[in-house]
Amino acid sequence: MTGMREHAQLAAIWSLNAALISNNDFIVLCTAYTNMILTAHEIDQSGMTIFLENDGLTICNKRETDIELHELKAIIMLYLAVCYSYLMKGETSKVSHLAVIILKLSRAVKSVEYELVILPRFIYLLMIQCRYDEIPSLLEKLEFIANSDLDKSGHTWYYALCTDLQLETGIRIVSIDQCEQYYQKEGNTTVNARDFDARGRYFMSMWLWHLRMNDWESANMWRARKKNTATTLHQFSIIAATTALKELEALLIYYVHKVDSRNEIAIHNAFVDIQKQFEVINRLKKIVKPILARYMLLKAYYAMIFGRSRSSLKLLACSKNISKETGNKLIYAWADHCEKAWTGVLTKTQMNKWKDKCELKSNIDEYSIENYEFLVAFYTLPLPIHKPRYISSIRLSFDKSN
Repeated sequence: MTGMREHAQLAAIWSLNAALISNNDFIVLCTAYTNMILTAHEIDQSGMTIFLENDGLTICNKRETDIELHELKAIIMLYLAVCYSYLMKGETSKVSHLAVIILKLSRAVKSVEYELVILPRFIYLLMIQCRYDEIPSLLEKLEFIANSDLDKSGHTWYYALCTDLQLETGIRIVSIDQCEQYYQKEGNTTVNARDFDARGRYFMSMWLWHLRMNDWESANMWRARKKNTATTLHQFSIIAATTALKELEALLIYYVHKVDSRNEIAIHNAFVDIQKQFEVINRLKKIVKPILARYMLLKAYYAMIFGRSRSSLKLLACSKNISKETGNKLIYAWADHCEKAWTGVLTKTQMNKWKDKCELKSNIDEYSIENYEFLVAFYTLPLPIHKPRYISSIRLSFDKSN
């Protein structure tokens, strides 16, 4: 696999050099810049992407003659690569503007596939920026577009993101029962969805939901379904990396439950799974920088589980600092909530607000989304009643590179 990756990297470099030398085929130039931008991130050379992004966009902007349909598609692919590059570097403010342009171009070429690529990523971006008022209409658009596609990726994304929004904020667009019914109805077509990120996030979010709600039987069922559909990470994408972090959260919640139920075999197995998941994420975070804020928050949770409160609070402060730097308002607010919960500042009602809210049956239609700040509730990560026997073996460094 490493050899194939190196060949792909060399091919991307050669292709860009050849395209620049000829400099007369617009589609070849767009394709070469697209491949090189993606390759630069894969080999952890994000520094060079600034020049690639600027040069690629300049070539598109300088195009004066009429643009044909196949050329417009090449532009969209280049813009998607630039958008991906911005996300990988945490430059979220640049992504929003470009994402809107990509959506307009996708509609112009009548490409459902392109729209289904950018819309879920754009909605995720709005979520971390706490721009909740813009999300419902885009989810509605996602569902509408998905109806035009034979593949189930669009619908899978719709239910995954609806579940995600409720997991992150307590805001409900559709009920979890509806999200579950989607799987019951579609079955294997969900598993075989074109977009790996969509199916991975859907199964992960459903598993995490039931763990948070202490529905252990349903959680075990969704975990088994997730394992049956597991695929290796096909790329270092932000969506895939965030899904990996959600899996770490799920494992930590599951571990706390098993510690309190005194199930020694399950405790040991969960502990081993947690160590393995940290290893996976440690590889991912070296390339996918935007996950660092959430990573530090979960690292703080890990420390708190093992009674290392001083280390945990320092890690929370680190998470909040990274969130400020990258514009991740969502994680900043969640880290702040956890800090207050773990230091005894919040009342029991405030700590249980997310769970109490999610147990209600009413949907968002009963509220005004303009007052979303009154709708938002953050989940309080649970701590064990009993002290874990296992020794924390993860290095609790406050350096975001570790």
